[in-house]
Amino acid sequence: MYQECLPKFAKDKINSPNYYLALLNIGDCYFELKQHDKAALFYQDAAKGLKAINNTEFYILASGRLGKIYSEKKKYANAKELLQTSFDGAYSLKSTRLMEISTDLMFVLRQMGELTAMQQVIQKMDDFPDQSIFNLEDKLYFQKEKALYYKTQNNFQMANRSLENIIQFQDSIYQLNAQQTADDIQAKYQTKIQKQENVLLENQIKNNRIFIVLISLLFIIIALGVYYFYKIKFYKLNLQAKRAEVLEREQELLVAQSKFDKQNIKNLDEIAELKQRELTALTMQYASLQETLNTIISESPKAEANSKLIKNIKNAISQTDYWSEFIIKFSQVHPNFHQNLKAKYPSLTQKDSSFCTLIKLNLSNKEIANMMQVSHSSIISKKYLLKRKLGLKEDEDLIAIISAIE
Repeated sequence: MYQECLPKFAKDKINSPNYYLALLNIGDCYFELKQHDKAALFYQDAAKGLKAINNTEFYILASGRLGKIYSEKKKYANAKELLQTSFDGAYSLKSTRLMEISTDLMFVLRQMGELTAMQQVIQKMDDFPDQSIFNLEDKLYFQKEKALYYKTQNNFQMANRSLENIIQFQDSIYQLNAQQTADDIQAKYQTKIQKQENVLLENQIKNNRIFIVLISLLFIIIALGVYYFYKIKFYKLNLQAKRAEVLEREQELLVAQSKFDKQNIKNLDEIAELKQRELTALTMQYASLQETLNTIISESPKAEANSKLIKNIKNAISQTDYWSEFIIKFSQVHPNFHQNLKAKYPSLTQKDSSFCTLIKLNLSNKEIANMMQVSHSSIISKKYLLKRKLGLKEDEDLIAIISAIE
């Protein structure tokens, strides 16, 4: 589509940036397709043209994109030069893309081992007056680069502080995504309700028309019956034919209603599947977060010196009520699971029931261990004890038994 617009934009490329912005967008497309050489050509042409017409804002963007290409090719010296220029320009313009560019620059500097330059970038970004212009994802990726920098410097206190910021941004992004998902589901639901109401209205109009036709026919038959008495038998046959037609239409309406009910059931199944994916995503996000934090903490050579800070991070994680949010979403997808489980196995404790909830999601032993903050071997032992408590034989599959409970 952008290539189709190029000839038209080329006619006024001296006075308008549209031609070069189209080149920039085409370069983005090739970048997403991993065709970096083609993307670089379009970025170079865009940067050259934007610089010629003194469009500083988009020239900075094109330079940053080209620097990212060199970074992907591991040509870090070229990448650094372009990204540094892009960073300085974006900083002076207070561009909303500054956080994204600074993250790419930090990555290149880290690969080159230029830690002093990384510290300077961090200091400038920390001093930036208006952090609200940056989006949450760019802030999150920048904090990850800060954490890696401080870890390289063995400054685990600052690294852990960056990790705390990452957790806050992840929570904010999750809440925004969850709200967007809820809004989308609500919009789809309202659309379906409106369609159902339209179908009911159309059916009502059809029924009214049929009723009017029948009443009209009845009056006609009565009026004509007096005048055409000798044709009364003919009119009775005609009336029977009309009634058969009405029955046939009613049968068609019943068939249409049946199809509508099947479609409605299908839609409900799709909504349930969507909620199941959200539930699994929530579980995997928490498990991944726990694993990442535990890995960083275990690798810290100064764990004792930072024990208080590490304890604060763990407390912050534990105070975020992931489990309650998880149980709410799980109950929306499987509303009768705990009741049916208790009815079938009344001897199970509350902890056993919670453990069965994680098995129901078909999580691996490692993922369950991260969720429960225990070792991998503890999960294997717990599954063995649960299997004995349920009275299952050795050849019976615990996961299959739990998954079969609705």
